[in-house]
Amino acid sequence: MFSLATPDLLWSVLLVAAAVLLVASLVSISRNAELSTDARAPWILVAVLLPVVGPIAWFMARPRKRRRVEDAG
Repeated sequence: MFSLATPDLLWSVLLVAAAVLLVASLVSISRNAELSTDARAPWILVAVLLPVVGPIAWFMARPRKRRRVEDAG
């Protein structure tokens, strides 16, 4: 009988999730206009060499676009 909780399926889902996270972080790093080339290279290396921890670190530490807050008055 086939069970959806087989270890192979679990590892496959985790592997696909890690790959999607890695690709998303590499796209985000390459499209970030606030980073110079000298700042991009280490982030790309960290993301590629640490495929789960690197992208998570990038998404937590990445420079965010600053939104202008308008006075409501």
